[in-house]
Amino acid sequence: MEVKKFLRNKSIYILLIIIFISFLLINLNVVYFGDDYYYLIMSKENGRLLLKLLFSHYLHANGRLIVHTLVCLFLKMPMIYWQILNSAMLTGICYFGTKVIIPKEKIRSFPLGMAIIFSLMSSLNILIIRESVYWLTGSFNYVYPLLLLLIYWYCLLRIDDNKYFVLSIILGFLTSSSVEQAAMMALGVTFLTLVSKCTNLHSIKQVLKENKKLLILLLVVLLGSCTVMLAPSQFSRFEKASSEFSSFKDMFIYNMQIITSMFIFNESTIPYCVLFNLFIVLYSFKQIKDKMVKKRIIALAFINVFIDLLMILVFDNTILKALSSLILVITYFINFLLINKHIYNKLFSPLTIAAILMVGSQLMMVASPAGGFRNTLFGLAMLMLIIGNLAYHTKWQHSKALMIILTSLAILLNINTMNGYKMTKIVDNKNISIINSKTDIIKDENNQIVLYKFPNDNYAWSMPYISKYHLHYFKKLYNIKADIIWEKYTGSN
Repeated sequence: MEVKKFLRNKSIYILLIIIFISFLLINLNVVYFGDDYYYLIMSKENGRLLLKLLFSHYLHANGRLIVHTLVCLFLKMPMIYWQILNSAMLTGICYFGTKVIIPKEKIRSFPLGMAIIFSLMSSLNILIIRESVYWLTGSFNYVYPLLLLLIYWYCLLRIDDNKYFVLSIILGFLTSSSVEQAAMMALGVTFLTLVSKCTNLHSIKQVLKENKKLLILLLVVLLGSCTVMLAPSQFSRFEKASSEFSSFKDMFIYNMQIITSMFIFNESTIPYCVLFNLFIVLYSFKQIKDKMVKKRIIALAFINVFIDLLMILVFDNTILKALSSLILVITYFINFLLINKHIYNKLFSPLTIAAILMVGSQLMMVASPAGGFRNTLFGLAMLMLIIGNLAYHTKWQHSKALMIILTSLAILLNINTMNGYKMTKIVDNKNISIINSKTDIIKDENNQIVLYKFPNDNYAWSMPYISKYHLHYFKKLYNIKADIIWEKYTGSN
């Protein structure tokens, strides 16, 4: 009985430890790749010279000054410091993501909510996490800002307490001055929280008068956003990217196609779409008494899943995909409004705010100079919050059993990811060992050196044998002038 009581009282802390260790097992096998080579060279400098390089980088290359300062600081340290920090940040996303969707008075539901977010985080497609989560430079550009956004949102809901208001000012600025997506989403969540307090158009003046703290936060977040969005380098990046197209319209259409192919017409999002509709159906069966409303919601949910699957697995035609997208937008929108009205009975709720942020995080990328699966992380994180919110309101009878099942599933998924990165680390260690043992050979440009490709390119990103850009910095980092012959690793090399 004492053991059961202890487990019940400490279940949140036990789950946090499990989540942290699970992510740490993966991070311990992550090595340097991609932009890490470039920033490793920069981070070798100290004091004023490093600050000068970072400021020059801010002016001419990238507007994410705080993020890349953190990157350089952690690249100066042994890898283990980042590995621990990244594991803690991922654990924090599971914790504060749950804090946002579950009211503080519903503490009994918290472990299940955290297990849901944990399982959804662990099931992210490898094409997404290799570019954003398990990569030192990438984690500070995506994991760090996402965590800050969730903590800021959590504090934002509690700003009547002056302690949380002060924290919100600090976190609001740090979030909005990190990366572009986080900046726009911080603005969005602040503005929508303010709007949610308006009951009608006539109440706007009164709401503005009574919510001066939110207006202050809106200004703080706007200032933070300007440090990133209006950085001099942003204009040169945009100009360089747009020069590849004949007009802004062509770039807009191209980026829109990339976004839809990665976020909507992609196998990586199917599990989340299915889960979203599944929880809508389960909620309808358990909580909605009106038979007509229940039938409409369930019918629309099945239509959504059916069209989702058709678009991914069957439709190749652009026109068919466009028509299907239009139908999906309408059916998802109607169903979302119906379910939101039943749960919250107000337009701006945690559900609708998360949905607006999800859509906004992707739409803003139409003007982005750089695309990739990594840009879907913020949108999918909001979708996770929506799914977690629906799951929480479904009210499970056997919540402990479900929590154990979801946590076990997440651990198994993370072990699989760990094994992939473990093979990458084995080959990377072998390559570093070869480089260190042939220091004289690699300095002669007339010589050749044999290095090995990773067994599975999914468990790394932009490797030097794929990217000429990163090959240049890889060779510069290790002072290699010899030609590199990249061979397939067989395990017996």
